Parts: sequence; structure tokens; C-alpha cells
Amino acid sequence: MKELLLFFIFSSILASCSIISANYVSSSDIVKQSVAPNRVQVYYDKQDVPFKYKEIGRIFLKNINYWADRDPAGQISKIKKEAGECGADAVIVVNEMRRESSFAVINGTAGGNAGDVFQYSGIAIVKESQ
Repeated sequence: MKELLLFFIFSSILASCSIISANYVSSSDIVKQSVAPNRVQVYYDKQDVPFKYKEIGRIFLKNINYWADRDPAGQISKIKKEAGECGADAVIVVNEMRRESSFAVINGTAGGNAGDVFQYSGIAIVKESQ
């Protein structure tokens, strides 16, 4: 029984340490050289972008875990990094709320937790040529 308890504890720790990764889906034939993440500007609304732009793709985070990845700054940092690798000048961050839950049975006792989690995605953009 002790081994079973240790298994559940170890499994819970591994599940809570998920790594944020991202998928980039291109929506343009524009190919640009990579940009350092600190040079990628972040906007939270299309109306806030002070220049004319073209969307080059969308960035979607995956492996977002309720217990580990609730930090918005970490998610936005990952989006900026991915946008930079794709050559974006800026990214428009979009967020959505989703419901996350977990459940486990330890020593015959069931328990769980649920909560709302923000999951961010990004619209990678480049400045239009004048």
C-alpha cells in the first residue's frame, strides 16, 4: 500500500511539472529571419498596434497544466520566444478562460480540485512595408 501511495505522489509531482511548449501555425508565405524575444513587441488588442501589419501566423500553447503553468508572464514569454523564432515584429496576445480539474484516489479516499485557468495564444505579426 505504501508503494501505491508513493506512486500517486510521484505521478502528481510529474504531472504538475509540465513544460510549456508552443505550436506555430503559419498563415502567410512571408519568411523572415529570427528576432530576439526581447525585440518582439507585445500588444493585447489589435486596436493597440500603432502600425499597419500583416499576420504571419498563430502561436498556440500546449501542455498547460492547472497546477504548474498558471503564470501569465511565463506563458507570454513563451509566446514572445516563438514569435521571435518565426521573425515576427510583434505579437497580439489573446487569452481565454478554461476550466481545469484533477482527481485522485489515495488510500481509498477520493479527492480533487478544479479552477479556472487563463490559457494564452498569440497572433504573430510583421510591419507592412510602406
